[in-house]
Amino acid sequence: MTLLGRNPRPDDDEVVTDLVTLTDPRLSVSKTHLLVGMDAAGPFVVDRHSTNGTMVTLPDGQQILCGPGQTVRVPPGAVVTFGDFTLVPEHDGQG
Repeated sequence: MTLLGRNPRPDDDEVVTDLVTLTDPRLSVSKTHLLVGMDAAGPFVVDRHSTNGTMVTLPDGQQILCGPGQTVRVPPGAVVTFGDFTLVPEHDGQG
């Protein structure tokens, strides 16, 4: 799993494989903003109680506001927006 933010830090009991520090002069993302992961069901994101929130936009245009701590699945073609950043997860064709 990967944590993204201006200065991401895992919880004491949390195991993450990558910490991605984002350069964000406008402070649009929190220090620890977003967890990105993959499991047997596919990619997912978890908003880490960020100030500005996280949005998943599905291919049909429907938007899902990620509640703090809520796991939200990211299907093929979906886009994740958080602060001034956009994430488009790649799928391996099995999604």
